[in-house]
Amino acid sequence: GGSGSSSSDPLSTQTNQERVMILETELEPLSGSSVVTSGTPQRMALEWLAASDPARLPLKNTPIDVITQRYVMATIYYATGGPEWALQYNFLTGKETCDWNSQPQGVFCNNAGYITAIELNNLNLKGELPKEIALLRQLEAIKIGGNKLSGKVPTELGLLSKLRVLHIGINSFTGGIPTELGGLPQLAILDVSNNDFSGHLTGFITHIHSLESLDISHNGFSGELHKSFGNLKNLKVFKASFNDFTSIIPTQLARMKILEEMYLNSNEFKETLPEEFSGMQHLVTLDVSNNKLTGEIPVGFGYAKSLQALSLSENQFSGGLFTDIGQLGSRLKELRLDNNNLKSFLPTELRSLTNVIELNLEGNEFEGNIPSEIGECTGLKYLSVGNNKLFGN
Repeated sequence: GGSGSSSSDPLSTQTNQERVMILETELEPLSGSSVVTSGTPQRMALEWLAASDPARLPLKNTPIDVITQRYVMATIYYATGGPEWALQYNFLTGKETCDWNSQPQGVFCNNAGYITAIELNNLNLKGELPKEIALLRQLEAIKIGGNKLSGKVPTELGLLSKLRVLHIGINSFTGGIPTELGGLPQLAILDVSNNDFSGHLTGFITHIHSLESLDISHNGFSGELHKSFGNLKNLKVFKASFNDFTSIIPTQLARMKILEEMYLNSNEFKETLPEEFSGMQHLVTLDVSNNKLTGEIPVGFGYAKSLQALSLSENQFSGGLFTDIGQLGSRLKELRLDNNNLKSFLPTELRSLTNVIELNLEGNEFEGNIPSEIGECTGLKYLSVGNNKLFGN
C-alpha cells in the first residue's frame, strides 16, 4: 500500500524488481551482458544488492561510486567461491564495503572511501578473477596469493594506474602475463610465481621502470630471457628460477645497479656466467645453480663487496676456484660450487671466509690436500668435499 508515512519516502516501497532494473541501468555499461545473464557472478552480485544486501542502499541517493565498489567486491566474492573461503571478513554483511575486513586482510579504503587494497591471501579462493576488479581505479595493492585461482589474468588490470603491488603468486593462472601491465606507471612489486604461466616473456615487463621486486619463478616461461630486463634500474629482487629459459644469461642484467638478489636457478641457461655480474656492488645473493653453464667462474667475484651467498652448483663450470676468493672475507655466508667440473687444488685463501656457514665443494675434480686452514673458518656449520680427488682430514 502507498498510504501512511511511507508514501513520503518512495524508496522504502521500491520493489526488489524495481531495484533490479535501476541497478541494471547503472551496471550494464560497466560489466556488459554478464550482469543481465542468469547465474553469472555479476548477476548474483546485482541480485544481492537489489534484494538481499542487509544495507539495502537507497539507490537513488547513493553515489554511483559507492554502489559500484560494493557491486565489484560482491562480484569477486561470487566469482571466487566466497561461501567456501576460509574466512569471510564481513563480506556481504550490512557493513560498509570499506569495513569488509579484519586486520590484516580484506578490503581497505582511503579516507575518501575508495578501495585502495584488496588482501585475500591463503583463503581458498577458486575460480577466475573477474575483470570488474579494474573498476576500482584507486587500487594500489592486490594481494591474492596462495589460492586456487585459475584462468587468465584480466588484461583490464592494465587500467589500474595507481597499482603499486600485484601479488598473485601460488595460484593456477594460465596463459601469459598481460602485456597491458607494461603500462602501469607505479608498479613496484610484481609476484606471479608458482602459477602455470607459459610462453615467451616479451619486453613489456621491462617498460615498468618503477619495479623494485619481480618474481616470475616456478612457471613455464621459455625461450630467451630478454636483455631489456637490464633496463629495470630500480629492481632490488629478481627471481626467475624454475622456468624453461634456454638462452644465455644476458650481460645486460648487470645494469641493474641496485639489485640485491638474483635467482636464475633451475633453468636451461647456457654458455658462460657474465663476468659483469662481479661488478654488481649491491648484490647479496646470486643463485645460478642447476643450469647448463660452462667455462670458468669469472674472476672478480671476490670484489663483489656485498656478496653473502653464491650458488653455482649443478652446472658444467671448469677451471679452478676464482683466485680472489679470499677477498670475500667475512661477508660470505654460503658458497655452493658442488657438482661441476672444477679442478686444481683448494687454495689456502679459504681461511679468509671466517663467517662462511655452508661450503659445498663436492662432486668436482679438486685434488691434493684438504687445506687445514679451513679450520680457521670459525662460522662453518656445513662442509662437503666428497666425490673429489682430495685426501687428508
